[in-house]
Amino acid sequence: MVFDVRDRVSFVHGALGVMATPSAEAYYLYNPFGQYFFGSHHDVDAGVEYNATRHAHDVAAVEQLLRQAPIGTYVLTYNGFGGRVPAGYRQIRVDDKLPSDLRLWRKERSTPRFLFSIRSCDV
Repeated sequence: MVFDVRDRVSFVHGALGVMATPSAEAYYLYNPFGQYFFGSHHDVDAGVEYNATRHAHDVAAVEQLLRQAPIGTYVLTYNGFGGRVPAGYRQIRVDDKLPSDLRLWRKERSTPRFLFSIRSCDV
């Protein structure tokens, strides 16, 4: 790797909310669901139908992941993710000099873990 971070970075391929998500100290969300609205030049998920039901499911899965994250977890968003960062996170920095806002949050207190359930989505 160019930056020699192999021992500190890993990539997981799978559907959020369907497979187990590894625990991490930080999550970076760069407009993860933009393909629902803008299409994609890359066929990242061949055969996946992008619709409002699946979008709502995916956003809810991210919100649930962030609710379950341990105190001290960081979340960095660029272009947002379509949902809300749960209660318990404090926004600690915003850079608004880029084309879209870059925001950094840190989880400082526990939040309710099960406000709703995420069911598998076959759409």
